[in-house]
Amino acid sequence: MTRTRTLAEPGWLTEINAALAVSVAGIDPSEWVYGYVRISRDEKDRAEGVQLQAKSQVAHAERKGLALARIMCDNDLSGADADRPGLRELLRLVTAGPSKSTLARDVARLTRDYDLGNELMKLGRDEGVRYLFVKDSEYDLTTGAGRKNFMVKVAEAAEYREVNTENLLDRLSEEAAKGVMQGGSRRFGYGRVVGTHPLTGADVLDRNALRESEVAMLYEGRDRVINGESQTAIITDWNSRGLTAAGGGVWRVGKLTDQLLLEAYVAYDLGEHTDARGRRCECLKNPEGNGIRVHARTGTRHRAQWPAIFTRAEHDAMRAGLRAHRRATDKDRPRQRDAEYWLTGLVGCGGTWAEDSDRASEDCGSWMIGSLLKRKLKNGDQTIQRRYGCKHKDSARRVCGCGRVFRDAGALETYVAQAVIAVYEDPQIIVRDAVRFLADSHQQLLAGNGGSGVGHCLGDCGRNLLDCTVIGVGSTAWNFPQVGGLWCGLLVRHDTASSWPAPYRPQQIVARLSTS
Repeated sequence: MTRTRTLAEPGWLTEINAALAVSVAGIDPSEWVYGYVRISRDEKDRAEGVQLQAKSQVAHAERKGLALARIMCDNDLSGADADRPGLRELLRLVTAGPSKSTLARDVARLTRDYDLGNELMKLGRDEGVRYLFVKDSEYDLTTGAGRKNFMVKVAEAAEYREVNTENLLDRLSEEAAKGVMQGGSRRFGYGRVVGTHPLTGADVLDRNALRESEVAMLYEGRDRVINGESQTAIITDWNSRGLTAAGGGVWRVGKLTDQLLLEAYVAYDLGEHTDARGRRCECLKNPEGNGIRVHARTGTRHRAQWPAIFTRAEHDAMRAGLRAHRRATDKDRPRQRDAEYWLTGLVGCGGTWAEDSDRASEDCGSWMIGSLLKRKLKNGDQTIQRRYGCKHKDSARRVCGCGRVFRDAGALETYVAQAVIAVYEDPQIIVRDAVRFLADSHQQLLAGNGGSGVGHCLGDCGRNLLDCTVIGVGSTAWNFPQVGGLWCGLLVRHDTASSWPAPYRPQQIVARLSTS
């Protein structure tokens, strides 16, 4: 699910908009102009590009005598993205009116997408929205020639983006073929410090050089996994010793596996291969014994520019060791988050922390998770109990709950199921759903759609059916709200009763009109 972005106005823009609001205070709002600034990539995270655009718009408005009232900003967002909070706010303002004018540096600031450009054109054609530009002329979108010229500019902006994207992908493919390390954060095991930046004081790293202390950790993890130790035992030890991951975070179950089995650590052993033109791949010029550069977009693998840490045999042995240990106890043992334990993460612990803990006597509130408890009886038999227990430690093996409360899974799940069923068998809940059904059918009937045979309210309250609430169902008489000395009721046609869902059939509902 995609989360909708929200409009957040930076401090520098708040100051500009405050000054603009003062400058247009005495001007008719229908003459106001709303500005828009955007830049695709702000690698320094300083908003320098959009600030420059905003200052240029203020100066342009002063020269042209425009009543610039407010500027919306989308920093570090692509023009091909239609879901931009600043653009949404701009279009909301000009479509609601009374002002219909916008100001941007050029068409590309508004959009680099054909579909969005077409929508903007329709707003100008159908609703009279004007698009003014600092570095371009205005387009009269009420005429065919103006719409054509506007869409030509949109096409040019979209083409520019597409060509740049193609060039970027080509460059990434070329770098992958050379075995260049990907960008982003430093890879664990690499990035030896070779100096200090003279201005910022930050460490200067050689991203391809081994960092010996981290390589030693990888070797230790390899040996311990192959010798049969679990992830839990390893990360608990590393975290207690203060050994951190590349970003300084703690080690967790799963993260250790991902790190050890990273294919970039494995010595390249895939032999000769050619590029797309049939020539010997350029990556084969890199020294033998280097790691593997995986190009995620194409799935191709190349000899990397960095030295390998593991051999293929060691990689396969670690994979087998991790898989074997994961299933060593009981391969049929159900996982805590599958259908066997559907209350995991939904039930909270109601116990208290132990007296000898740092949070003695405090309420726990940790999550309950599913697990199996095996007991061996005196006669040699074994009993297995499904149960939920308070989660004592998280995936980093840090204490997060009291670990003292356990409940039988069958009994707890039955209790919760009965409670849910009891809620939905409540007559008030059933009638609430019935009234909604009747009301929807009533609205369809009034709209001429035939409906489901529901009539109108018999009371003189003057309200529609949605406003007349009822309580009770089945053999229980309905109690209607008293309005004007009468009780509101329902007039129900019975000729279509057989087509109704069973709980809502008219013969099961007592609808009556009586005096108070």
